[in-house]
Amino acid sequence: MRSDLLRNQKRFPFNIFLGLPLGNFITHSSIQITMVKLILILLNLFLALQGVAQENGNATPWQEDLRFFQNTIHEDYPFLFVKTSPEAFDREEETLYAEIPNLKKHKIIVGIFRLISVFNRGYTP
Repeated sequence: MRSDLLRNQKRFPFNIFLGLPLGNFITHSSIQITMVKLILILLNLFLALQGVAQENGNATPWQEDLRFFQNTIHEDYPFLFVKTSPEAFDREEETLYAEIPNLKKHKIIVGIFRLISVFNRGYTP
């Protein structure tokens, strides 16, 4: 009888975490199942919160910043339009502007870097 409990103990290692003595396996089994459910619920909650942290939130500030960037480039840095035209830059900017509501934060940042790389200046490809 005791050897059966030890074999079952190996299948359900949560008794070690609970610090329960080996005894009636049925009692331990229900506690173990409850513990597994609790761990799975906490894991799901953690993963769900990670997904919320990745959301874009409000796209309007990103779009306003992009418009400010576009206007600043045209007004203060027109010398950047050597290897590209202002129209090509504006097309790329409009594409990114339209996509911002559907993008995550990290994708928006990459899009801005791609927009900057349109100038082909310095280390940008």
